[in-house]
Amino acid sequence: MNSKEEFERRRKLDFNKQVDSAGSTKKLNEEFLDAIRCGNPARIQAAFDKGASVNYQSDETGFSPLHMAAACGARHAVRALVALDETDYLLRDKQGRLASELAYLGGHQPDVAVSRLLGMKEVKQAEKLGVTLSR
Repeated sequence: MNSKEEFERRRKLDFNKQVDSAGSTKKLNEEFLDAIRCGNPARIQAAFDKGASVNYQSDETGFSPLHMAAACGARHAVRALVALDETDYLLRDKQGRLASELAYLGGHQPDVAVSRLLGMKEVKQAEKLGVTLSR
């Protein structure tokens, strides 16, 4: 299996974790996003330890945990998400924005360092998967 097939397989498995008839996984993932938005490291870790998906996307905004962390300036959360192999840097929110764009646009002032870091990760992941990255 090549890296593109492996990536798609992981993405499908991760998506299937979201589709839970009882809604408990979705609730956990929404709590994860809220913990990142609030900047609460203990809640972030607790949700992650319970199995929150790093690539979950909110039905309302399309934000993934990385989008939320970048938009809110939660550098500790960005660091934790970047350290994970399964983080998908190429996810776009419902407005078509990448997490690197939100780091630059979000908050009281642009976080250029996080935006550049995520931008480099996006390019690297796109090259690895053989996809064209457009902004």
